[in-house]
Amino acid sequence: MKTKVRSVLLFTPVVALGDWEAIVLLPWWYAVWFAFPLAGAAAIVAGRLRRSPTATSAGVAMVVAGVVGGLLALGCERIQTRANQENGDRVVAALEQHWKESGAYPETLVQLVPRFLDRLPEPSLGVFSTVPWWYAPSERAGDFTFGYRPMPRCLVAYVKGKWECMLF
Repeated sequence: MKTKVRSVLLFTPVVALGDWEAIVLLPWWYAVWFAFPLAGAAAIVAGRLRRSPTATSAGVAMVVAGVVGGLLALGCERIQTRANQENGDRVVAALEQHWKESGAYPETLVQLVPRFLDRLPEPSLGVFSTVPWWYAPSERAGDFTFGYRPMPRCLVAYVKGKWECMLF
């Protein structure tokens, strides 16, 4: 029993970190999230066939760590998405302030620093990855394209006062 608990405690953060990084490319996330529990299930079957309690315990630990790690990664991704959107809201407020003061949107987001923002926050993906903001100014007030691309063929964009995920 101690071996299972130690293994779960060891494997879960590793799986969660791997899943969190893999969520950026959704097909990889599915592969990572399913690989660990499937390998654990195979170890359980092999342990039962060989009557090896150690292999069976390791398999159970892998299944539990894989499922719990995947769920932790999803929770972390949701928290991170919320943080990215809060940072985006600050950038949008700075864009609107720039419009009010100058009658136009800046050509690039870097022009908001240091007058409207202390620094330009970057959207983060996972623990090790960041992406740039996607921005296109417009001639009309309140009309600009702003967001970030968390994965291929997806743009999380600020549209009419709310965040939407656009797939293309």
